[in-house]
Amino acid sequence: MIADDLGSWAAALRFEDLSEHATHTVRQRLVDTLGCGLGACHAEPSRAARRLARALPPGPYE
Repeated sequence: MIADDLGSWAAALRFEDLSEHATHTVRQRLVDTLGCGLGACHAEPSRAARRLARALPPGPYE
């Protein structure tokens, strides 16, 4: 299956196998994602999500 092949490839991948361009791009996307998350933390949808999460009982969810 494609998912199995992709999973095997990803599991065997080493940092050294990645190009400089790939690692630079991933770093950019990570910083951008963190910035967007921090920038939105006081927006109403984020506050609503936190209220909902606090209202849920503790325990594992599936």
